[in-house]
Amino acid sequence: MNSTNLNNKEIEVIIAQYRPLVRRIANQVQRQSGNMHDFDDLEQIGILALFETLKTGADIGPQFPAYARMRVRGAMMDNLRKTSTISRSAIAKRRALLKCRNELEQQRFRSITSDEMAAEMNMDAASYHQMEWESQPADMSSIDDIYHEKNSDFVDDELDSFELLEKKQLQQILASLIGGLKPREAQILQLYFVDEYGLEEIGTIMGVGSARICQIKKAALNKLKNQLHEKIGNHY
Repeated sequence: MNSTNLNNKEIEVIIAQYRPLVRRIANQVQRQSGNMHDFDDLEQIGILALFETLKTGADIGPQFPAYARMRVRGAMMDNLRKTSTISRSAIAKRRALLKCRNELEQQRFRSITSDEMAAEMNMDAASYHQMEWESQPADMSSIDDIYHEKNSDFVDDELDSFELLEKKQLQQILASLIGGLKPREAQILQLYFVDEYGLEEIGTIMGVGSARICQIKKAALNKLKNQLHEKIGNHY
């Protein structure tokens, strides 16, 4: 069914159904941008993108969840490209500050003062406050330049180059295997592991019971597991 045949009430029902997905994507995009962008703003951008997608025409079928996710995320990223003022150095400094603060709060079970932060980072008060200031938005920069999987600012420091290469190779193998699944199997794995839908939610989207969704998910995972073992055995 094409969404142009839907009335406003039916569109509102679909938007309410997909709001959890919009919120998950907004949360992911907010984290990727270094928490520099307002969650509510991102959510509204996603809702508007979903509304426009439905109004301009979309096939409401099994592939719609993946299409909706692409349109929602794309709208959020387009907005970040236009409004982002975060530099790479600001992201790196903000990341270091957040990591230090989180570790101290977990150790001491309370909020951490600026003096404690400075001491933990082996800095005097002036240098610490300078770093805080420099971690805020600065020059104009594309969000694609700031965040992507190859950006060294976001790479786990504990992984050496060999481990990163090995991880990338495994990801490529897994991606190729997922591409070989039946469309329904791939969609269920996407909704469950990436979009974080529950089994009942996926069942509602796909028009089958949660028990059936569980069976398909389990079968797809077993298929991937067996194929991955074969691939790894041949690859290494």
